[in-house]
Amino acid sequence: MDININLSELQDFENSYNTEFASIIRPYYERIKQDCDADENVVPFIMQWGSVFKEAPIKIMFYGRATNGWAGSWNLDECFDLSNKERGYSPDNQMVWVENQWDKSEDGYVTKKSQFWKVIRQISTSIYKDKWYRYVCWSNVCKVAPIDSGNPSDSLYYRTLESNQHIFETEINYWKPHFVVLFTGGDWSNGGDWSKDFLVHMNKQTMPDLYVERIWDTDFEDRKLKVYLIDGIYYIVSLHPQGKKISPHANCIFEVINELKDAQDSLPGLRWCIEH
Repeated sequence: MDININLSELQDFENSYNTEFASIIRPYYERIKQDCDADENVVPFIMQWGSVFKEAPIKIMFYGRATNGWAGSWNLDECFDLSNKERGYSPDNQMVWVENQWDKSEDGYVTKKSQFWKVIRQISTSIYKDKWYRYVCWSNVCKVAPIDSGNPSDSLYYRTLESNQHIFETEINYWKPHFVVLFTGGDWSNGGDWSKDFLVHMNKQTMPDLYVERIWDTDFEDRKLKVYLIDGIYYIVSLHPQGKKISPHANCIFEVINELKDAQDSLPGLRWCIEH
């Protein structure tokens, strides 16, 4: 697709792991550590972002539910240490590992096999082409999950919910995205979509009005995305991609972003061409 923007004008962060952001968000991780009693069977996750995400003209934050196995640590000094290579990603471009592990990986996790990453990659390459990973960020609504695999239990989810809500709010307020894409829907744990707990938190304890609703798989009427508008930010909520069609899902989200961008006064006038 074509996008009317000079990418060379975007400057890389010299230090993408912003110390200001770390200082704001770390106290909530200290609280989560207490919520979990530093249980060694679960680990914390800290959001990741591309090298020019903060300066991206179309700023999209992608959220999943929780990590499905993660090499984390309750040593928060290590977690928030830019020079610590054990954190598992490049300090100056935290998202590049997704592209580097697309076809093969030394640790066995090949991202091309993940439908979650396939959908994100297709949406993002439609906007930013082959360097897509420089312009997006990834987080999860649940910042703590089992170290080996699986989603948080009900008990763990609700024990950490308040801290997770505050971290979510901090991430949104700090980065000020135009779009937040939440792949959180599905019949798991509490029987519904965990994004509701976070949307209500962001909207003064009330569920926001539905702004847009669209079915993206005509074979299944429940496979739809919903858009909510809170304080000028569009929250696009959809099902988790696992076990579902990739292209219809990605195309629908991209088309909705394309339609909504002109309604966002803060977005520059970009020319987009949708590719199917």
